[in-house]
Amino acid sequence: MHQLIKALPKFIHEKIQNTPLLLQSSLDEINKWLGYLEISKEYLLEEIQQDMLHYENPEQVQLYLQTQFYSISHLLNELTILLATTEAELPNTSHAVKFYERSVYILESILSHIQQYYHPCILKEMKMPAPELTKAKNELSASIALLQQQLFTPASAQLLSVTLVPLKQFMDKSNVSYKDWEYIRSLTTELLRIPTGTNTDYNCEMRKVLGNMNCNSKEFMNYMIMHVENEINSLETLPDKLARLAYIKKHIKQLQTHDEHLKYDPELPSAQHFMLQYIDDEIAFLKEQPVNEPPSQPLKTLKWKGPKVGLIEFARACKEIGALDETLQEIYTCFETFFSIRLDNPSRTFQEILSRKKDESSYLQKLAMKLKEQKDRMIENYHPRK
Repeated sequence: MHQLIKALPKFIHEKIQNTPLLLQSSLDEINKWLGYLEISKEYLLEEIQQDMLHYENPEQVQLYLQTQFYSISHLLNELTILLATTEAELPNTSHAVKFYERSVYILESILSHIQQYYHPCILKEMKMPAPELTKAKNELSASIALLQQQLFTPASAQLLSVTLVPLKQFMDKSNVSYKDWEYIRSLTTELLRIPTGTNTDYNCEMRKVLGNMNCNSKEFMNYMIMHVENEINSLETLPDKLARLAYIKKHIKQLQTHDEHLKYDPELPSAQHFMLQYIDDEIAFLKEQPVNEPPSQPLKTLKWKGPKVGLIEFARACKEIGALDETLQEIYTCFETFFSIRLDNPSRTFQEILSRKKDESSYLQKLAMKLKEQKDRMIENYHPRK
């Protein structure tokens, strides 16, 4: 047990530590070593599978695989660095270069096999070997160029720049975990799925993807704060601002976000949690502000062409029949405002009306007569449709 798992890496390590020996070796010797590596790789993979049967619980299996993965990954990084140095000093036809290149290929295939068949047992926090990271960056570089081509418009330029920040930061890293790459690759895939065309709102689609993918980069969070503030500042009244914030909060809560643990910055809250907290703080702040009522519109008034005594009679009649519940003085004051007229001492004026001769018709009596005459004429001229 563990013979090939220990022997194969040890064999490669001994050879790469002795470059002069490789340079002095004949092509036949190099080919024999390469043949040994190929055969040993197949037996090593079988040995891993057999070894796993001896462990009693998943935790032991996971620890075993992680140990083998780390050991081979570390050797692969060492070999990659040595290959880069050797290629600069030796011709590509050198036997040493061929041995290094083939060793890299074999180690990569072993790691690939472990990932393919035992991926759930590998912690995502484990670091990517240098060759895998190089391939990932090449893939990402092509995706960035495609996104810049597909999603750029003058209106979307700002958010596109913010969106590409996590991708470009990944390109600058030299120490990356599989979990980091899994997130960046998933984010890039979702962005590339945004439909292109004149009818697509790229800003809306990018915000949706970044929200769904829990992209909690500081650049995106700052952009979202500015976006919400611009919407709120465009509204004039406090109720409108609060209603808009409630609407935005509702839609953010409805986002179907990916795994809460899969986010751009593991140390920061998710994008959804951050924005909901920000909106709650804004709502609380606005509710503490004094309400500024909009300036009142000037009251529309009517022009009274009749005599003042007629208006006084009309006010008194409304009070007497219960049409208005206010006091007489309140009714007089409202009439003065509504009809834009000054009623001087209406109580005394009404007393004068009462002291008139009985044969003198009041204004309301004349008004009633005119109304009756008008109704009679309308009845006479009314012809129902057949």
